[in-house]
Amino acid sequence: GMEAGNALIIGTFRADGLRSLSARIDEPEWQDFYGDAEVLTYFRPGGSEHHLLFARAAAIGAWNTKTPFQLTLGGERNVRGYDYQRFPGGRRLVLNLEDRIYFGWPFPKALDLGATVFADAGRIWSGDAPYGAHSGWRTSAGIGLRTAFPAGGRTVYRVDFAWPIERGTTVRDFRLQLSLGEPIGMNPRMLDPQVMRSRPRGAARQLFPSAR
Repeated sequence: GMEAGNALIIGTFRADGLRSLSARIDEPEWQDFYGDAEVLTYFRPGGSEHHLLFARAAAIGAWNTKTPFQLTLGGERNVRGYDYQRFPGGRRLVLNLEDRIYFGWPFPKALDLGATVFADAGRIWSGDAPYGAHSGWRTSAGIGLRTAFPAGGRTVYRVDFAWPIERGTTVRDFRLQLSLGEPIGMNPRMLDPQVMRSRPRGAARQLFPSAR
């Protein structure tokens, strides 16, 4: 991570793969290769304590998979206007942009209250997923409320109202999402379950079972 004026920029990257020393001629030497990268940017215009712009770019994919692996494009961590199960595939790119505002009222000593306006864009490729497909670019937008109780608390209660931006959108396509924590942002505990269920646990745990 790095600080640049009123902006904080954080990036992460991880890659895992298994190399087979006894692969057949028709099999790739490297198998179950997973890679993901994420860049987060927090910016306070004019150093404001009540206004924050947030941007995120996240990419993830898997290649030569023997372990079942599948991503989806919808859900609270990705393009929020779509259901969690929409657009399955094996490689994904997501862009998120939020304008977050802290109200500081009506009870600033009892709770923190704020709102956000957001827009999401992303696409998914079929990759090696059994039922994967190319989604093309998909976008959504929405508004939300954020509150923490008591004031200064680390647990954030989120209410998001999102809808897909596409032709034929009706009231039935609007989505209401209730969640805790920060699924999109700087929270190392919020790992993508679709990735963690498939990727290897790491060489350290295989070679040294007692390692933590």
